[in-house]
Amino acid sequence: MIWRKPTRADDEDIPLLTEVVGIADDPAQQLHQDRVEQEFQRLTQALTEQTLQRVAPLLEDALTDPLRLSIEERLQAMLPGLVDALSASIRADLQGLVQEAVTQALREAQQQLETNAQEISAGAGNTPHRL
Repeated sequence: MIWRKPTRADDEDIPLLTEVVGIADDPAQQLHQDRVEQEFQRLTQALTEQTLQRVAPLLEDALTDPLRLSIEERLQAMLPGLVDALSASIRADLQGLVQEAVTQALREAQQQLETNAQEISAGAGNTPHRL
């Protein structure tokens, strides 16, 4: 837009703006505008990629270091509780397994004793007793 000085016919308190418009039917101008737009897009893309390549390591350090430290602090704070909880859980599981194993062994021993007692009782009836 171009500002032009008002003429006498115009109100002198209000500046007038006029818009400069290119000739729409000029193919050479359109071709030039297309090339300029393509070059602008290419330069914008290249600048964006270069900027990201240079900034990425800085952002990575700025973001990952505090995040890593925060995670480490939280893990250190949670670790004793986790260890206690895991120990209690493992202790309870082992206690249950030992109790089942002992119960099973006692059942098997009791069955063996009963079987032996029955064999002895059956064998005692077959052998004569001496007086």
